[in-house]
Amino acid sequence: MDGIANHITPGLKKEDQSVAYYLQAGAMADLMGLRAWELPSELLSRTEQRFPRLNVHREVSQRWLAESKAVPSGRAHYAQTWSAFAHIVRFLPLAK
Repeated sequence: MDGIANHITPGLKKEDQSVAYYLQAGAMADLMGLRAWELPSELLSRTEQRFPRLNVHREVSQRWLAESKAVPSGRAHYAQTWSAFAHIVRFLPLAK
């Protein structure tokens, strides 16, 4: 459970060897395409076919905004304020 709760924490480091770090890295690759260029294109194609993203970008954007409004002193609000995360997610190259 800690990995799920903490994966949106800014500044996670690989050295911490936490589940949250790896979950964050996977989410950033899936949602934002971060470092996707380092993965074989065949792997990306097979993964997309097996696990289509469907409307994940829209869902994440809506839920991120809701969390940001519900907890104005929280991490989601911080990320939204400084990076417009919810809006960026909706318009990324991997969003379909």
